[in-house]
Amino acid sequence: MNEAIITISTLPSMPGRYIYSIVAPGVKLGLQDAGRDPATAAAKAMELANRHGSHGYSIFAPEKVLEHIPEHLRFKQSSVEQTA
Repeated sequence: MNEAIITISTLPSMPGRYIYSIVAPGVKLGLQDAGRDPATAAAKAMELANRHGSHGYSIFAPEKVLEHIPEHLRFKQSSVEQTA
């Protein structure tokens, strides 16, 4: 798998707090701080996509976070898949 999978979720024990996890080639991080509001969490998701998603990425997040990410930027196929 070359695609980065970025997941944003909330912490049930800390309402209003967002965390992220990412699995990408050479990277596996879980339960990292993504901020205290949906816009900040969305910005973190896009930062991770730009940093680790050169071979494609998918962002999974609560609707409140996805509202801050344009639909066409929520995933990117790898260039190999796009030309196939």
